[in-house]
Amino acid sequence: MASPPFILAFDLGAPKLAAAVYDFHGERLCTLQRLPAMANQPQVLTLMNIKRIGAQAIKWASCAPPPRVIVAASPASFDASSGRLSESSRLPRLGGFDLASFCSHELGAPLELVGDAGCLALGEAREGAVRGLKKRAIGVRLLGKRVVWGAAENGRVVEGTAGEKEIGPAPEADDRESWRRLGARVAETIEGCEGEHCVVSGVAPDQWDAFHAALGRPAVAAELGPEGAVLGAAVHACKHLRGGS
Repeated sequence: MASPPFILAFDLGAPKLAAAVYDFHGERLCTLQRLPAMANQPQVLTLMNIKRIGAQAIKWASCAPPPRVIVAASPASFDASSGRLSESSRLPRLGGFDLASFCSHELGAPLELVGDAGCLALGEAREGAVRGLKKRAIGVRLLGKRVVWGAAENGRVVEGTAGEKEIGPAPEADDRESWRRLGARVAETIEGCEGEHCVVSGVAPDQWDAFHAALGRPAVAAELGPEGAVLGAAVHACKHLRGGS
């Protein structure tokens, strides 16, 4: 008997790749699979790991390949129509690579790329820090020297809200003033992005108060860890597959 149709969802954010299988209601069908995605590793190794964790996720979900669709949360900007990532300090070896064709050939399904900060917000609205929020939420991820952001609303990542910017090195965990300055830089960076709440990943827990005060808008720390963006990517795909706008 053929298995029910399913979604294979990825988070391409370094330093780890993550993947899981979901049904069309956004329920995870296997444990989260993770492998390294270091920025300095050869392209062929990153691609091998993408294929490997995708296959592992499908195996652990006891699903028969191929998936109905593959959706990937990307920390790098991308061309959605061609399935190619832009150059990025997080995934420099994949800049310009035709990831859509790779996924179609190696994993047997079409690929949709989605901004991973928007996916973070969507995952946290589904099961995390802003569970049940229907209004627009902004996801903010601090990734080394960069901040990436995007918005989600009503079960979908909002197109045209994603962005990324160099903001300098992350502060030391115990340096309160540096976290306050970082919060102010992030506030300036995302000033034009509208949302009911911010969900922020990458802030040291002991320095949340300093960061949040400088951010100057309603915000909560992300709760879901690495699954947040993967779950959000799957929920985004579910909305499309089930006829949502």
